[in-house]
Amino acid sequence: MRYLGRKFNVAGSSEQERVAISLVEQQVYDMVMAFARVAYDDNCEKLKVDYLKNLPTSLKQLSAFLGNKPFVAGTNISYVDFWLYEMLFKLTVFVPEVFKEHPELANLTKFVERVASLPRVAAYIKASKPALFNGVMAKWNATA
Repeated sequence: MRYLGRKFNVAGSSEQERVAISLVEQQVYDMVMAFARVAYDDNCEKLKVDYLKNLPTSLKQLSAFLGNKPFVAGTNISYVDFWLYEMLFKLTVFVPEVFKEHPELANLTKFVERVASLPRVAAYIKASKPALFNGVMAKWNATA
């Protein structure tokens, strides 16, 4: 993704933007891996308890970092915004209550709405059929 970000000039235009993008990229990576560890483990239901208990803390840190900025790098969209959107969208599907129970995460909900409303993203979402997030081997969201 980083390569494509550089190729299409959405990898930050200043050192400050590149640092913010890099920080969030690593945070999203950690979130994706934590989610996958739960979703694909045979003990998914047991692991889900701890995952859900720790999720608000992780999201609050991300929320604080994003603040009132429209995108990770401020006013400029970056490749990591799309990855962050994907992860947050998954969470709104799997555990929507976490966003409802924590109003301090409202900026993350607005972020998801903002990215989804980008014209080309909105057109893609409208044209695509709902899909599963995980493969058939997953214990969480492997079948429709």
